[in-house]
Amino acid sequence: MPKEPHPYIEKHFDTSRPWQYLIIGTFPPNKEVREGKKSLTDYFYGNKGSLWKILGKIYSEFDFESGTRKQLIVQMKAWQLKYNVGITDTLISVSRKDIKSADDADLILEHEDYYHKLKEYILANNDKIEFILFTSSAGCNSAFETFKIIMGTTITKVKAKLITNLPSPSGSSNTSWFNVNNEATLGLHPDFFAFIKSEQKEHLPFFQLRWNLKKKKKAEKSKDELPKTPKGLVNDFKVWSYKKVLPKQIA
Repeated sequence: MPKEPHPYIEKHFDTSRPWQYLIIGTFPPNKEVREGKKSLTDYFYGNKGSLWKILGKIYSEFDFESGTRKQLIVQMKAWQLKYNVGITDTLISVSRKDIKSADDADLILEHEDYYHKLKEYILANNDKIEFILFTSSAGCNSAFETFKIIMGTTITKVKAKLITNLPSPSGSSNTSWFNVNNEATLGLHPDFFAFIKSEQKEHLPFFQLRWNLKKKKKAEKSKDELPKTPKGLVNDFKVWSYKKVLPKQIA
């Protein structure tokens, strides 16, 4: 199968700078997706509705959705410098089971596909990196799991706090927040339930009703559809999650 090289790491991840925060993903979508209708710019998380949409809600002094492709990269890098946040991925090349798939599960990986220089960078800047945020942690090819492969036994030497419970910026994982068989959280992922209880209490009756209907549907083996989650709630949850662990906004 053909190998895809990473389009951004060598060009845009500045290893000469000791970043205080690191956001780590896996690998961008294939070239067809990166250059398609959903493409925003030629940079990490360059698709519309991804990480930069979340960051734009947190850091209102930046506009990550208006301007030319080059202007957006300038804005993104300006944000990184202001808040000392590096962005990179764990893979420098991949093959895919399905060339059009953007799912980590469809990646075919060999030893040389891992970004082994990331280990060197982290250990060299061990005293300066304070937080490492992973944009995916579930599945063998997730950002956190591939990071563990890169670091090996030296992962125990990493001084930074590893944040592994963030929701994926992409929409592909949204359904996972509603498919937990737990009465205490109304069938919601514990993190999403905590967000609802803390920030959106008015929606608790809705999720209680939804959970009751889900149990009834299972008991009766019904094919009835469950009520849809209120629009925008998942995006609000993502903003809330990232805002808790990223640098505070500077006035």
